[in-house]
Amino acid sequence: MGSDDSVGSGNTVGLGDGSGLDSVLGQDGFSGGGNVDSLKVVRANYDRIQRIRDWDRIDSAEIFESTEGGMVYYYFKNKVLEKLDASYYGESGYTLAKYYLLDNKVSFAFEERFNYNSHMYAPEFDMDKTKKFGEDRFYYYDGKFFKFIGTKEQEEDVAGTRDRAQVNLDMFQKFIKIKANNYKTQPN
Repeated sequence: MGSDDSVGSGNTVGLGDGSGLDSVLGQDGFSGGGNVDSLKVVRANYDRIQRIRDWDRIDSAEIFESTEGGMVYYYFKNKVLEKLDASYYGESGYTLAKYYLLDNKVSFAFEERFNYNSHMYAPEFDMDKTKKFGEDRFYYYDGKFFKFIGTKEQEEDVAGTRDRAQVNLDMFQKFIKIKANNYKTQPN
């Protein structure tokens, strides 16, 4: 299924030399006067990663974070982990999550949630009738959550949103441990 996991509306920053962020941060790592525009940094990094078409390596591991399991894919360029894609399957739907990395930390997480037309073991189950029921965008800078885009109700639930933002970071850490364990996981 195709998706538009863009980082949200607004102008993105053009990237000149391929490193991606000096056009936003400047040569010293900061934008004008030492203040970082976190959103521009995240968008520039997202754009840089989205332009990568020839990954050097893609590894995968089975995960057991949901009732029906899932998979996580690790995307490397120049021996650097740039992106993780995770899928979590349940009996009534599934979630796709993409984690974009900057300096080995999550800078952007995009989640799409889908509902099946019925319980996956019911005779009337039809994958073609699966419907998307939500998508969320989480923005992080230097490992800290700073912005969320989702439904109005979710945006008003500040505590719930912060909890979900932390869950993303916790899942990322689990995925990094799986990578460190030679892509082996243990069922929960």
